[in-house]
Amino acid sequence: MMTPSSTSCLLLLRPARPHVAAAASIVVVALILCINFASALPSIPTHFPVQKKLIEAVCNHTTYKWVCVDELSSFDFVANPIPKPLDLVAHMLRAAGTRCDKGTELAHNSTHHGAVAPLVGQCAGVCVEVLEDAREQLRYAGERLAAIGAATASDLAKLKEKLVDVKVWLSSALSFQISCVDNFEFAPGQVQDRLDAEQSYLGKVIGDSICLIGVLSQVGNDLDKWLGPIPEEPPFIGHPGGRRGRRTRRRLLWKNQANSLTAAELGFREGDEFPAWVSAGDRRLLQSSASSVSANIVVAKDGSGDFTTVTAALAGMPSSYSGRFVIYIKAGVYNEVFNVSSSKKKVTFIGDGIGATIITGNRNVASGNYNTYRTSTVGTEPDAISSFFLFVFYFLPLCVL
Repeated sequence: MMTPSSTSCLLLLRPARPHVAAAASIVVVALILCINFASALPSIPTHFPVQKKLIEAVCNHTTYKWVCVDELSSFDFVANPIPKPLDLVAHMLRAAGTRCDKGTELAHNSTHHGAVAPLVGQCAGVCVEVLEDAREQLRYAGERLAAIGAATASDLAKLKEKLVDVKVWLSSALSFQISCVDNFEFAPGQVQDRLDAEQSYLGKVIGDSICLIGVLSQVGNDLDKWLGPIPEEPPFIGHPGGRRGRRTRRRLLWKNQANSLTAAELGFREGDEFPAWVSAGDRRLLQSSASSVSANIVVAKDGSGDFTTVTAALAGMPSSYSGRFVIYIKAGVYNEVFNVSSSKKKVTFIGDGIGATIITGNRNVASGNYNTYRTSTVGTEPDAISSFFLFVFYFLPLCVL
């Protein structure tokens, strides 16, 4: 453990090499480029000299060092004079949550501004939705960090295992945050400018959080290892710059890189086509033919089922049920747009075959009535994604246009 006598050691340390934290998702793999930017660091109270050097050393591993230093400067050093890296990372996640709440409030206020055009208000409304989703992902990540005990924190293998989901949740939070910014592409103006400024900073805070989680999973909770050199990452695949060049740069998961998630860490076992987290019951369901599956609800265009539209079927689902809820959609063209809300968990759609069961919408950006986010034919909210994509990957009989 560091003591106040460690000050001279900290003063002599060279800045650690930049580090990139890899965040993986089974559905979408998106990662943050972590490189050091030359920027003036905000001041830290001089009566905490050791803590000042500690924060600067930790923030050397982030993309936006000045943001990291600024957020960690509010850490309660009186209650915890020499924190462990895990303590600082947890504080960074709390800071991201606070910033996300401010962004949501700003977006919400914009939706109630009477002078905004309908499309602008729609975009602001999307920001409210996706930022609430981002906040939920940040909450999941924060709760996981808070649940890590001292024994797990001191065991690198166990710690890395616990942080796999945190990386995914933070990556998801960043994706939602980026969606808020991107959805204004066709509705520029003052509202976009106000939200851009807030979102630009929020993206940096979340990005730095991902960087710190990456270091934590690579070298553990031992402060001395954080202060030493950390292996460089492979080349990056940049994300093209957007309006004012503010878009966050990302990279694809680099095969076999030191900080990548292995197939085993993602839940796949050699010779097994399903991840370990897929239950035996779900495996049987996914390997069954559509005709042999017992559906909870049947949708039929000709009126021979329980409902004639998928939208009505979703609305007609019971408020509570156990296990996977199967909706069988008979052959037909269903001209509708719907969203699977987060309350509809473990929903599975089955159709009669490609070209037979078709769901189609007629929304497009060119009409001027919708932003890109609202043009999707079938949408899902975070908690519904995992169950819905089981259908997308394995139940190809249904065609969604």
